[in-house]
Amino acid sequence: MIIVQRVFLLLFLIICIFSIFIPNALSDGILIPIPPEPRPIILPQIAIKYHKVNVDIDNQIATTSVDQVFINESPFQIEATYIFPLPKDISISEFVMYDESGKPLKAELLNSDQAKKIYEDIVRQMRDPAILEYMGTGAFRARIFPILPHSEKRIQLQYSEVLPYDSGICKYSYPLNTEKFSSKPLKEVKVEVQLRSNMPIKSLWSPSHEGSIKVDRKGDNFIRILYADENKLPDKDFVIYYTVSYDDVGLSLLTYKERSEDGFYVFMTAPKHEVSSDEAVGKNVIFVFDTSGSMQTNDKIGQARKALEFCVSKLNKQDNFNIIDFSTAVRKFKPFPVSAGSNEIQSALKYIKSLYATGGTNINDALIEAINQLSQAKNPLNMIVFLTDGQPTVGVTNEQSIVKNVYSANKLNARMFVFGVGYDVNTRLLDELAYGNHGFSSYVKPEDDIEIVVSDFFAKVSNPVLSDLKLDFGSINTFDRYPPELPDLFAGSQIKEFGRYRGSGKTTIKLGGIAEGKRAEFKYNADFPVENTENKFIPRIWATRKVGYLIDQVRKNGATNE
Repeated sequence: MIIVQRVFLLLFLIICIFSIFIPNALSDGILIPIPPEPRPIILPQIAIKYHKVNVDIDNQIATTSVDQVFINESPFQIEATYIFPLPKDISISEFVMYDESGKPLKAELLNSDQAKKIYEDIVRQMRDPAILEYMGTGAFRARIFPILPHSEKRIQLQYSEVLPYDSGICKYSYPLNTEKFSSKPLKEVKVEVQLRSNMPIKSLWSPSHEGSIKVDRKGDNFIRILYADENKLPDKDFVIYYTVSYDDVGLSLLTYKERSEDGFYVFMTAPKHEVSSDEAVGKNVIFVFDTSGSMQTNDKIGQARKALEFCVSKLNKQDNFNIIDFSTAVRKFKPFPVSAGSNEIQSALKYIKSLYATGGTNINDALIEAINQLSQAKNPLNMIVFLTDGQPTVGVTNEQSIVKNVYSANKLNARMFVFGVGYDVNTRLLDELAYGNHGFSSYVKPEDDIEIVVSDFFAKVSNPVLSDLKLDFGSINTFDRYPPELPDLFAGSQIKEFGRYRGSGKTTIKLGGIAEGKRAEFKYNADFPVENTENKFIPRIWATRKVGYLIDQVRKNGATNE
């Protein structure tokens, strides 16, 4: 990372030299235009039409293919220098530039003296070369001529590297940071990653683009990752971490610590992606379903029925469940939770088809009944899936009273997952219900498909692997840990805990929980270093998580003098 930063500093100095002529546009591959004689001539910037990256990672061998199109918006024929920053020990396998007809012209790999001589000879002959020349550790350069007025120049580059591996953790980084150089957003930017590993892949995390990437898992050994945006000015490198392990539950640790200061860490855990229903922890699920009159609008009731049908059909045979539908009154599929056998599932599906929308919205009584239902179930893991499109209009309607009633009644610490449908929902109430009861809230716009959103969620939580998680760091003193309570671990999911640590040394981290009805424990031999300044993103994300937790506490309990 230090090398890349030095390269960017070098690029900045180069840009300053040319800035008298042009406000340059750069991407991770950049074109620095050289104005024609006589100088100086003020040139408009070189725009970037698109920037596409395809990455194939096969057992730590990463092959990166870059495809970029630059546009010369000036009325002048110019020559330019293409610069691409690279980490150390990279093998460049291909560099191709396209002429105005779209014909690819291969570049040559030359040392500096060879490149300079051949380049000058070709320029004198007015040919169109792409001469590739190493600039030293961390970058290479291609000098390009001509770039015709108002024309495009397409450049493709491919390189390979062996990804660093440490204690089961692999890291891939692509230099996408251009904020301090570019004066114009990229019209299109896309990074696609195909990740394969013979060893099962457990956790996957992008600290740089968390929340912006799409992840598609195909079993334990293949993952497809996509980051795409338009009219975007990339402001950070694209970074992913992934862990590999043959263990049923993979554990890993990243740290950041400045000497003489308390350190930061992120602990990650993920089970294998594919878990049979027999291996999953038995769960009790109460579906709370809003059938008030407003659900009739835009056939929300029809979509919601299909979502509920999917959830019920995904239950495992060791699960218990019930359905509570409510409007003005509260109704139940069965008097108490029943096992998810085939007969009960078929009966539930028929019941769901009979639901129709009418009446008011009695949220308080429906949720209290759901909690009471869980007290009659046998499995250790309790969940409430709550779907509503409105605000409380019947019974207890004060939102703080509803939150207090539900929180007080939830002695079993059931996790509540809330789905709000439409624009009229009371988001503050639903957020407090979800986060105050160890779950989360999600909102579906009227034009979105309720069935897809709810079904996707339930597919992820249908197979719990470990519940009632406890994390022990042994001899290392940890504090300020977020989240303070770890959620349950589901097949195909992962959990990250951010925290601080004091002291240093080797220790054994123990993760305990309930698996298949029995107490289970997983161990990870870890090293908390005296100093490690490589993972600079950890303190920033830790601070974000802490602020988010404090905001939730204020929302839940009110502000304090602290």
